[in-house]
Amino acid sequence: METNKMVEVFKTSIDNQQESTLVGNVLYVMYPAAKINFDLADCDRILRIENSTVSVESVTKIVNALGHQCEVLV
Repeated sequence: METNKMVEVFKTSIDNQQESTLVGNVLYVMYPAAKINFDLADCDRILRIENSTVSVESVTKIVNALGHQCEVLV
């Protein structure tokens, strides 16, 4: 049985592996079944979340609370 997945892509200010791991671990608490990855080599320092549900507002608030800029890419 295939479930519908949604993918949200965010532009962030995260610029190193240590911070991406920290942020990723916090997001995994909220989305334990999600695929979460970062592309820090991209000029937008991409955060990508694939899950059955993703709250753009919650992700943005969490990343901002951890001291980084975060906005959804459209």
